[in-house]
Formats: sequence, structure tokens, C-alpha cells
Amino acid sequence: QPFHSTMKTYVYDPKDYSLQAILNDHNYFVEFIYDSEGGLIQKNVETDRGKKTISINRSNISQK
Repeated sequence: QPFHSTMKTYVYDPKDYSLQAILNDHNYFVEFIYDSEGGLIQKNVETDRGKKTISINRSNISQK
């Protein structure tokens, strides 16, 4: 990577190829957490002050 450039790195799960994290040019990450059915349930971001949750998605819809 050239000195004055930026780069994003994408991390995928090797089993199901789901996106696990995105790292920016400062190596801070956005982490994606999935439920057992593969639905996105939580998104976390890393900052210089630590790891913070930026969204939580839950549904209690039962399928009949």
C-alpha cells in the first residue's frame, strides 16, 4: 500500500462467506454478528475509546 493511500480490508467467514468485519486504513473495525439462521443481529464499531455497539436488530416473529 502506498504511503498516502487508504485501504479497506474485508474479513469473511470461510465456512459460509458471510461478512465478519471491515477494517479501515487505521485498522479500526466494524464487526458484524449474526444469529444461527444467518440474520444480522448486531453491528459493533471500534474507536480509540473502545468497542461500541451501533445497532442491534431482533425480531420475535414466529413462522408457522
